[in-house]
Amino acid sequence: MGLMLVFFALAVAVLAGGGADALLRKMTKTPRWLPLAAAAAGLALLMSGLWVRAGGGTDVFISWARHVLNAPGYAHSDAPAWWARAAANGGAELMLAGGWLLAFGALLFFPAKRNWPGWALAALTVVEMFCFARPLMRGFRAEWLEYPEIRNFFAAHPGDERHLNLVNKDSAPLFGRESIWGFEELALRRYADLLAASQGLPPEQARSVEVRQNSRLFQLLRARYAFVPTPAGIRVVELQTADAVLPRFSVVGGWRVMTDRDAILRTLAAPDFDFRREVILETVPDLPPAPATGTVPAPAPEYKINVLSSSATRWEIEVGTNAPGVLLMTDAYAKGWCARAHPGSAQQTYDLQPADYAVRGIPLTVAGTHRIEITYTAPGFAAGLLITSLALLMTGGAACVIRFRRMSQRLWQRRSIPVFLDCWAVRDPAKMNSPKRGGSAPVCANGLSPLRLPPPST
Repeated sequence: MGLMLVFFALAVAVLAGGGADALLRKMTKTPRWLPLAAAAAGLALLMSGLWVRAGGGTDVFISWARHVLNAPGYAHSDAPAWWARAAANGGAELMLAGGWLLAFGALLFFPAKRNWPGWALAALTVVEMFCFARPLMRGFRAEWLEYPEIRNFFAAHPGDERHLNLVNKDSAPLFGRESIWGFEELALRRYADLLAASQGLPPEQARSVEVRQNSRLFQLLRARYAFVPTPAGIRVVELQTADAVLPRFSVVGGWRVMTDRDAILRTLAAPDFDFRREVILETVPDLPPAPATGTVPAPAPEYKINVLSSSATRWEIEVGTNAPGVLLMTDAYAKGWCARAHPGSAQQTYDLQPADYAVRGIPLTVAGTHRIEITYTAPGFAAGLLITSLALLMTGGAACVIRFRRMSQRLWQRRSIPVFLDCWAVRDPAKMNSPKRGGSAPVCANGLSPLRLPPPST
């Protein structure tokens, strides 16, 4: 039902843009066929609902509902009680819709010169909105999502490893721990491709991935445990050992450049690829030459990493290394992530790019202490901010111009034009020579002082 809110919001937007204010102030004249059509449609729906509720139209309704629900992507029960309840609810909804149409049609019968039908129509629309939204208000007990087994396990095993929850894949925020897969309408394409490769699926099926098997690619995603539902309760399965799971930050000495997506995913899934000693980049970094393919990768440099601060969109770290390498961050890569140097860093600039196809990599071209700030800015944010600023500036400028023109028009009409007309085309010449309120100064026909002009020259 939540999807219907999109169409409801569009209808409200059309009503607002089409002149709801004018409707509230005075109902515009409507053609006579419109209220008649609304009343006829409402009566038809009302009778249909009564027919279904009474049992005569139950079979017809169920046949139509089965035809709709048999479309791909829908699921329903085959129990007779389920269908009987669906028919009863459908009949009630038809009766409710018919009642609304009858009420709206009755309000449209009133003449346009009356104001109260417009207010009644607006009030009825608000009531209908609440009636429409009420079925969306579903509740459940909070303890249903507690999962004490999972909560106790996390309390006994702290860390920043990810997990796979097959009991409830959307429960990760309840425990404050990261998972490798859940429900997300806007999944990152690179991450989804990598997860599809972990299940042996082509990237074209990335949006419909169901994690069913373990994979060595989970080392790169820091996936340590899985929670599996069983008849006896929740079972904890270790996906990767502690030594195999990569940390969030590490420095890798070996690297190679590959640009083909399928080739990268095949290489990462190969059993002889070592995530700790080699990283796949997509652009050539300013690093010492990489070893030839098939040879032993360069040994990992010695390093020390200190996380100074972190949030959802910002990391501040300090990395000390004795040799160049690639700082590998096993969080999902997305456009908008960038890295910049803090004062005193061994490098002046840092290039954050995709590493191992789906995570982040920052080449460290020199040895030393690197002070790096990693931040995220949504793509298009700068353009959106510029467009918004220009729109506000243009709107404010237009408002100022309109205001200035109206003020100028008032001043011209109230002062300049009456003085000019009354002094050069006197409507009442007798007032020109009559003092105003005992004074000796002549006045114009409108009571203002006349325009004093110099005497004509010879």
